[in-house]
Amino acid sequence: MESCSAAKQKIIQILQSHPVKAQLVISLSFHKHVNGEEEQSEKIFRSICEPLLLGDNVDDFLSRAKSYIRHGIDTYERLGSGWIFDELQWAHIEIAKYSPLSASGNVSIPEKLSKMRSVLNIKSSDNKCFLYCLLAKLYPATGSNIDRHTKYLSHIEKINMGTVQFPVKIKDIAKVEELNKVSISVFQWCVEEECVLPLKHGSEIGEPVDLLYLENEGFAHYLLIKDFNAFMRHRTKHHHTMFYCRKCMHGFVSSQNHEKHYQNCKQGINAILNFIKRHHYTGILNSI
Repeated sequence: MESCSAAKQKIIQILQSHPVKAQLVISLSFHKHVNGEEEQSEKIFRSICEPLLLGDNVDDFLSRAKSYIRHGIDTYERLGSGWIFDELQWAHIEIAKYSPLSASGNVSIPEKLSKMRSVLNIKSSDNKCFLYCLLAKLYPATGSNIDRHTKYLSHIEKINMGTVQFPVKIKDIAKVEELNKVSISVFQWCVEEECVLPLKHGSEIGEPVDLLYLENEGFAHYLLIKDFNAFMRHRTKHHHTMFYCRKCMHGFVSSQNHEKHYQNCKQGINAILNFIKRHHYTGILNSI
């Protein structure tokens, strides 16, 4: 707990002047008996390296980080052929400054993304990709060429951007949410690793809008995630229907389990506490 408290204060201090990317890292020792002899193992577990912006809830970040590590520990024990937990070796938070770009639309779209039917890339040259994504969600076009920004111009006056300037910065999205009563979640696409990370969580007020933020070669771009659950299938080889949490990115096979988890997750209630007690991890993640 002391480590997390110290890390929380450090993150808050840095966030006052600059966005950061942060990651929780812990090392645990395990043992198992093989042919009458005891074997030892030390395993490092890392949370997702998550961007944090001014105004983000650091407690929620730490809760998500612990939940992600809990999932890693669970998987390691189930697939690790009998490893039994011994003790916590060390724990720390890795923090680095982060500078998200304003999204202008001038980026090359990776082939993997371009083939996803769950993602809509709206073409324009006026730096308003954020606005067109919002329009495409709230006032979807029909017919062909729905990736052209001209399909949405008839509704453009229905979105109140207030004083927010184009290209839209991540930190300004909360203003758009408040003005239009929408909940905008932004996920960052990592080109090198072909994976997605949460970048901004929605306000939970109004119509949910999921955007994909892409950076490459010094430029950035917003794309619309039309179907979040379908989009998240890129993370697995299995293509049956799953329901994914927008907070911690965990998937569930039933909508009922997803909804139960999501209500807890968005309130910052971490299911890890019961897991720790059941698996004799009492004090581990509460001690960091």
